[in-house]
This record gives sequence, C-alpha cells and structure tokens, in this order.
Amino acid sequence: MKAPAVQFFLAATATLIKCHVFAKFTFPNNDYVNLFSDVNVKEASKALSSLLLSSTKQMTKKRDGQIEEIGTGPNGGHLLRIKTTKEEVMTIASDEKRRNMLIQKKLKKDSKKGWKKANNKRMSKNPKTAAPKIKKWKKTEKPSSQNQSCTNLIAENGDWKTWHADITTFTPIFRPKTDSELSGLVTSSEKHGCKVRMMGASSSQDGMVMQRKEEKVIVLSLASHTTDIESWQDSINEETSTFRVGAGKSWYDVSALIRPKGFVLKSRSAGAFFSVGGVIANMVHGGGRSTGFMHDDVVRMLVLTSDGNFKEVEGEDLQFWRSSAGLLGMIIAIEMNMHSEAIPYVIGIDPSTGKPILDVTKGGLVMEKERTLFERPETEAEFPGFISGIVEKVYTTHATYDTAQFFFDFFSNSLAEYRTNFSGKIFSGSTGPFADIEKAAAYKTHTEKLSEINNNVSFTGAEVLDLTEETICETFCLPPSGPPPTGDGSPCEKIPSSSDPTKLLCEVPIEVSAALSISAQDFLDGMFDLASSTSNDGFFVNESTMFDLALIIIPARALASALGTWYGVVSNALTSSLPNINYFPNSNLEFRFINPKETAVLNPIPVIEETKAIFNEKYAGLYGPEAFDLLMPPLPEGIPDGYVMMESPTIRHIFDKDVNNFFFAMQEAWGSMPTNPNFPYGDLVVKDCDAQNSILPCTEMSIVEKTKCCNPVIPTYQTHLGKAWGYGVDYTTTPTTGKMQPFKDESTIVNMFETGSKKNTVGNFNKKRNELNAGVFAGGAMMQWLDPTAPNTDYEVKMLDGQQCGSYGFQSDPDKECISDRCFDSKCV
Repeated sequence: MKAPAVQFFLAATATLIKCHVFAKFTFPNNDYVNLFSDVNVKEASKALSSLLLSSTKQMTKKRDGQIEEIGTGPNGGHLLRIKTTKEEVMTIASDEKRRNMLIQKKLKKDSKKGWKKANNKRMSKNPKTAAPKIKKWKKTEKPSSQNQSCTNLIAENGDWKTWHADITTFTPIFRPKTDSELSGLVTSSEKHGCKVRMMGASSSQDGMVMQRKEEKVIVLSLASHTTDIESWQDSINEETSTFRVGAGKSWYDVSALIRPKGFVLKSRSAGAFFSVGGVIANMVHGGGRSTGFMHDDVVRMLVLTSDGNFKEVEGEDLQFWRSSAGLLGMIIAIEMNMHSEAIPYVIGIDPSTGKPILDVTKGGLVMEKERTLFERPETEAEFPGFISGIVEKVYTTHATYDTAQFFFDFFSNSLAEYRTNFSGKIFSGSTGPFADIEKAAAYKTHTEKLSEINNNVSFTGAEVLDLTEETICETFCLPPSGPPPTGDGSPCEKIPSSSDPTKLLCEVPIEVSAALSISAQDFLDGMFDLASSTSNDGFFVNESTMFDLALIIIPARALASALGTWYGVVSNALTSSLPNINYFPNSNLEFRFINPKETAVLNPIPVIEETKAIFNEKYAGLYGPEAFDLLMPPLPEGIPDGYVMMESPTIRHIFDKDVNNFFFAMQEAWGSMPTNPNFPYGDLVVKDCDAQNSILPCTEMSIVEKTKCCNPVIPTYQTHLGKAWGYGVDYTTTPTTGKMQPFKDESTIVNMFETGSKKNTVGNFNKKRNELNAGVFAGGAMMQWLDPTAPNTDYEVKMLDGQQCGSYGFQSDPDKECISDRCFDSKCV
C-alpha cells in the first residue's frame, strides 16, 4: 500500500555543508525500496552488466587476444588492459631512445622555438557464442539517392541523421580529403544557393547540425581530411604545453598524440568518442574544481571562411568561434592547452605565506573510483541526515580531486564516483628530468591501439547499444543457465518476478528498471577499470546505450535542493503518484561540477558571479545587497563555488511510453525549487515578489495570517545546447500522442539569451556573421535565435515523405506522424 504524501523540509548544517532541501514525495513501500536486495533482481543486474561489457568494442577485442584480464577491482569489476608484450614495449622504448638522440641533435642546430607562422593563403593543390545480440545502431553508409546541385563532388555517405536517429533526413554527407575539395564545396554551395553544415560524430540531438525540414543543405565531415597548411599538421609543443590537431580527429587520436609525452587534457568529457571540432564548436564539458567547457582551453584555430580561404583565429576573435556551431565557417584544426605531468603535485597551502606546498615526487594523473552505500530514509526525521550525508560526501570529493563525475542509483542508494587527481609519480614522457621510457612506451601502445580500434569514431560516434524489452528477456536467466558470458550455454531458465508470481522478471517494469539502474554502476566500473589500466588519460566511457534525459544547471551551493527534488520525483514515479504518468526511472542520476568562463559568445550560461549579481540586483530591496548569499549560504572555505550540471537519464525503448512526461515533471520540479524550503509554493506562497502589491517575503506570521507572500526561486538554467533542453507541448503531435517533446518549451526558447550580458549575444554574434559573410553556413537549431525569420529551423517531430510512420504513439491516427498528414503502407507520402 502507498504511504500518504508527505512534505519534508531541511535547513541543516553538516560538517562541510550548509544546505537547504525541499522535497515533496510519496515514500515507496518496502516492496519497492528493497528491490536492490532482491536475489532475482541482483541476478538480472549481474547478467545485464556482463552482457553490456561483453558487447563493447574494447571487450570484443578481448576475443581477438588484444585485451587481457589482470585481476578484480575493489568493487568487483574486472581489471583489464590492452595486451602488450614485453618485447613490444622494449622495442618502442628503444625507438624512443634513438628518436630522443636525434631530437637533441636537431635542437642544437635549430634555435628557433614555438610554432611556425601558418600560411594563410588559400591552398589549391590536391594533396562464437549464442549470447543475445544487442542491436547496435549505425549510420547509413550508402550514396544518397537525392540529386545534388550544390557541388560536382559525389557524396560518399547518404541520409544524414543524429546519433539516436531523432532527426533523420535525406541529406547527403561529404567526406572531403583535401583543402581544395573543402574550398570547392564552400564556393560551389554558395554559388548554387546551398547551405554547408559541419558535422562531428552526430552526437547532438536538437538539430544543431540541421533540422529535419531544412532544404538545399549539404553536410560535411572532416573525418577523412588532412590539411596541407604549413605547421597545422597534428603536432605537440612541449615547451608551451600545447598541441595542434585536425578538427576531424577524435579525442582518442588526441590522447595518442599527447599521452606518451606526459600530457593530458585539462578538462575532458567522460568519453573520447566525439570529434574534436564537434566538441569545440559546442558546449561540451568535463567536471571538476575549476573546469568549464572544453573549448575554454583552445588558444588558436585554423578556419575556412565563406570566400574559400584558410586563416588563423586567435585572441578575442576566438570567443566567436568557440561554441559557434559551424555558423561562422569550418573549424579545420585547433591549438589547445594541455596539462603536464611534470608539474609537481600541490598537497596544500602554507597558511603563513599563502603559497602552495608541493610534493616534487608526484604529478602524474591517477584515476580512482569509489562507491558509497547510504542507508535509505524511512521516516521524515531521517530524510535530512540522508541528504546531508550524500552532499557532504560529494562536496568533500569536489574539494579534494581535480575532476569528478558522480552517479547516484535510487534502487541501491549508492553513490559512484569516478575521479582524477595528480598524485601519481611525476612523469615527463620519455625525455626530461622525470623520464620513464617504459611507461611512455606503454602509453604509446595503449593509446595508439585505442585510436586504431576507434579509427572512424569521429564520424560514427560511439556505437550505440540499443537495448530492447526482447533483449532484456533473453538476458535475464537463472544461473548457471543461459548464454555466455554469464551462463554456461544451456537453455535459458527465465528469472521469475519477485512481486508477481504469474510473471517473469523481464515482464515487470519496475523490476526491470531496478536491474537496469543497479547494473549501470557495474558497467561503468568495468569501463573505468579498462581505461585506468591502459591509457590512464581520464576518459573512461567507450560506448553508450540509447538514452533520453532531462537536465538542470544549478548553483553548486543548491546541490542538496536539486538532489532532494530528484529523489522526490523518482519516489513519486515509483509509487505511481505522478498524475497520468506510468513510468519507472531506469538509470542513475548523473552530475558534475562546472565553472564556465566567458570564453564563447554563444554559450547561454553566464559565469556564476553574474548569476549572483543578477539575483542580488533583483532582490536587494527586500533582502539586502547580498541576497544571493543570504538565501543560499556560501559553501565552506575550500569547496569551490560554481555550478552543478545534473542529468536524469533513462535507457530508451524499455517500458518508456510516458518517459517524456516524466522528464517534463522533473524539469518543472527542478525549475521551481524555493530558496527558503520552509515555505513551499501554493496558493499563498508565490515565486515573484511585488512590493507595490504587498507581496513581500514570507515569514511565519504571513503564513499564520494567510497573507500572500513570496519565496524567490533558486536560479537555474535548463539548457545544454546540442544535448537536452525544453520539454514542452508540440502542438502538431502532443494532442495525438499525449507526449511532451524535447526542444519545444516556449519559455526556454524565449529566454535562452535573456539573462544579463547574454542579452547582447544574438546581436554580437550576428555582427560577426555579417562581417564574415557567413550566410552559406547558416542552418541548424541556433538559427531560431539568430534569425527567427529563417524557415524550418525549429525541432520537427513529424516525418518527411518517404520516412516510416505509424509508430506506437500514433497508432490512433498514423497520418498525424507525417508532415504531409498522410501515412500509407507505413510510409509518409
């Protein structure tokens, strides 16, 4: 039976935190919360995590003898590494010694230092198991049947689509190899009135490259391109701690370039399977004490503009090209800062001088993971301590480690941390004062093999593991039955449900969700073990399931409120207490700390200091000049301020009919968190203060007297361009499907660039577009802000003529799934 709805409020001080929490939810009963300890769910989770790990590309290579097990991790995961013979390492080490001798001789002859000046002139010369198979979605790699009048070149790949096929088109993809081919594509397209849009690994989901209905567009990939521009080939400058790499390369390629030399990226995403150009042209981020977006570290670019010429961009101009979404021209190559492992490790600050205390024996990157199990709250009194315990652990890690990524599983009540610092042995590659030739050779072997395994990933993106309800049922077998790797090959004896004796576990949505969510951390552990024991560069995710998500960007000091709110919404979902929503979340909450800087004009997230200033200005008359600090107390000393990027994902295609409406509920709850948790919103408590109409800050007296009062909302941002934002009504499909759609929230669209200095974004960026005559590159989702009159730039849910129709949500009226309003024989016509 359901417990009665209750409200919990927290204003507690823990050892390291001062936080406010507001959560309103229905406690799941014991049948639900104890799913983690259920034997059948545990077996299903174990089978699923083993299947996922065995399906990754790196794990597949194990069958070919390229990967070996070297033990068991502290949390039970398999420790793996790419197999390298001693002879192979010593051969590489010997080669490194010879190479270093040649370099030293060359350095004596050549006193010239730094990068050579790039040639800005246009270049015109051509230079055996029965295991259930997980469906792996791949791009269509066939010539497009669409006639192209934009260029004489032949498209090598057809029908561009996004990573998860949310946007599918009949637009051809070109993979030019030379500078002259690139120039020709641009000038020819402009001549014929076509648009040129750049793609990376197609991981954006909101139409950043192009929208479904856009016409006369060609899509370009640089995955096959190598520039001939002088000094812009892939290279590393150890003196300046910078490297140069082509925009069409992947981050696996970057690691192969810099890792053997004793360098790593300053900020990194979880996975290396994105293209360099796609990451720099968007708001991709890592997570850590001082890290913002990855493009912050770019110090110079080689670009191609609409006149077909190549030029270098540096200084203040970079703020227009970072996160520019391909709207100014093509980013051909980048120069980027990196971190040297030859820098001594900072172990503390001398209180008498304020200077850092160094350990000169340390400086190498160390990848660590940890899992913490928290006791589930069962009463109102226990909830504050529960939230405080999680937040205290997270803040402690945030203060201690350079980077960290957190995953919280509701069913097991466990927090998984994947983090890095520089407490390893100091390292300067195969040369220099801290040389370790064998380590350099091992890194070279590992990173080059990973680059080889993923040699087309900057075009295809990560392989997507498309789990289905059928796959789940084939996987959930009682041991030792079932296919390898978890079974002995005998016929699968299906795992029964624990809550319904008439059903199998795979037929009960909440039990499946529990198994999926619990298995996620084991899956992540396996990938993390592989990464830390091979390339050890901070990247660890090598493949992905198909997923959807809702997200929020909050001030770091509001972490407890956001975490408590998520916990409450998930609790309501598990007890079917969300109105008209029948969905059980099946994945972990994920979050990272970020501290964005003002390095990109098109970045919609202001720096944290501006968010504070805007809040203070708005509420100074009611709360004083330091309203932000008053209502959201500062974090203790040593815990960096900034933001938290929090994501609530779900694995797609598994009992997810109502998932978009669940995300809408999560989005609304996150966007309505009160700064004072003692006064929840209702008829008498509102978000907006209005002194002229006597709507003043809430007090105990105003509640007793039933006087309308205000409680300012925690400032949040719900936009990650290219990833997820704005669940709302799509007026063309929601009336038929009853389903909210991403990228459709009118409030998010209207307010995207309306915060403080961001009000100047559109005007400033359009001025640069006009200066560069960049009309040939106009297209994709960003145009709905840059030029609202541009046609077909909003996210289109309906299908084009020739595309499939009649999917689950449109069974009542298949015609409504087509732009043409006609579905015949399962195709739009």
